[in-house]
Amino acid sequence: MRLYVQLLLCLIISSCGSDDECPENARLINGNCICDIHYEGEFCDEERGFKFWGTWNAKRRCNFGPQFFIDSSFNISSRAIDSIVIQSGNLFFNYPIVGRIQSSTLIGFNYFQPPMSSIFDARMDYVGLDSIVFQVDEVTTSGGMWPCTFILTK
Repeated sequence: MRLYVQLLLCLIISSCGSDDECPENARLINGNCICDIHYEGEFCDEERGFKFWGTWNAKRRCNFGPQFFIDSSFNISSRAIDSIVIQSGNLFFNYPIVGRIQSSTLIGFNYFQPPMSSIFDARMDYVGLDSIVFQVDEVTTSGGMWPCTFILTK
């Protein structure tokens, strides 16, 4: 209760005097409570990757060969404070793909190679309420890219 009263006073005055007056996962910078790098939200109580978590419906469009769409689902969960893991039975035979949270709306994936597969590069962008774009590029042996875009919705 004491913390909420202090937070309310900080908001009314629009500045705080010490880190003790900031919520957990925040610190005082130039008189304002700023969320630590891995947190966001009004009280800095939400991990940055939380909006990505859950089961998502996916439609895939690839830009090679015949144009086609494939429906599937993705399960996205937290791996650590700064990363997520994606798994889908229709994507690399449920091979877990680990991505690093780069901002509150972007997850980057270093090159990864599922078993018995090509090398891939990817990024995931949170584009609004319940909508994610997941771009996966297959790296060909000649160094070219074969891109696939997944549109994920809740």
